[in-house]
Amino acid sequence: MTAQILEAVAIAGRNLGYASRAFFRSHAGGPWTGHELRVYRRIAAVGLVWLATASETVGVPPTSPPAGMVTVADGRFVLSNAAGGRLADASLVGTILVVQATPELVLELRVDGVRNDAAAVGSALTVYEVAVREDDGTWRRACPANAKGLAEAVPLRGYWDTQGDHHDIDGTFTLACTATALGKCVRMGYRPWQTAPDGRSFRKLHQACTRMLRADYCGDGRSWTKDGTIINVFDGYGIQVQDPRSDLAFEAAWAADGAVCVAKPRLPQRHDVAMIEAACPARLRHRTGAECTLARASRAADVLFNESSAR
Repeated sequence: MTAQILEAVAIAGRNLGYASRAFFRSHAGGPWTGHELRVYRRIAAVGLVWLATASETVGVPPTSPPAGMVTVADGRFVLSNAAGGRLADASLVGTILVVQATPELVLELRVDGVRNDAAAVGSALTVYEVAVREDDGTWRRACPANAKGLAEAVPLRGYWDTQGDHHDIDGTFTLACTATALGKCVRMGYRPWQTAPDGRSFRKLHQACTRMLRADYCGDGRSWTKDGTIINVFDGYGIQVQDPRSDLAFEAAWAADGAVCVAKPRLPQRHDVAMIEAACPARLRHRTGAECTLARASRAADVLFNESSAR
């Protein structure tokens, strides 16, 4: 079975009273990596199948599965049916969702586990273990395992296209795996549903984070990094704070649509700033090398910053 899937990220929480110092590994996968499932339509368009345990929870006989609807709010699934029943969090375990993954493809997703990820930056993040039914009837994990061996995901509103742009279409969601850029950025504290103290949405910061982790300088979906490359991430909101290291140097500032400027390439053994600027001159002309400084880039709004190897 093949499904259009996407390189993405996760979400949660509203407490902004935290800061984190952390180094992250950049993610080279393109927007379509086979690790995120984008769902075009609400489950109501196809129907919602409840297993016996779930049906009993909402008081509906398991022999008469109701039509239902799934919504995604603050990185969490909430399922409801015509009888007024609602399922969320741990009560979702055992539920099978029949979803339209692409205009041509209908899939069954089974919720195998739900937990609070206390290690996520900020408040605890609700994460899901999800399996997909194969054509032969067997089930496989919907997500690859992350660095801790956990194959988990967070549902996000809307979907991401092949250029890495986010489309917040009502009734659609993306199953964002925590092993990939979309999920990593949520766990790092950039949660799209949150707002900063000044009222600005964090949606742009989450999007900027996905560009940064993938070194998508041009904002066109192309990655200029390789898996496992260490970067130091920081911002002006106190979510990720700079932890200077002598072996790292300022690389770039990032906005939702790509790099604001690029001081140095992430992989200097493969690229130089002239190559990057030539790839998207309208965006980066006169914004590379010595023209890109942290002080200058800090004037922009809704931006993130990173350092990478100085060598």
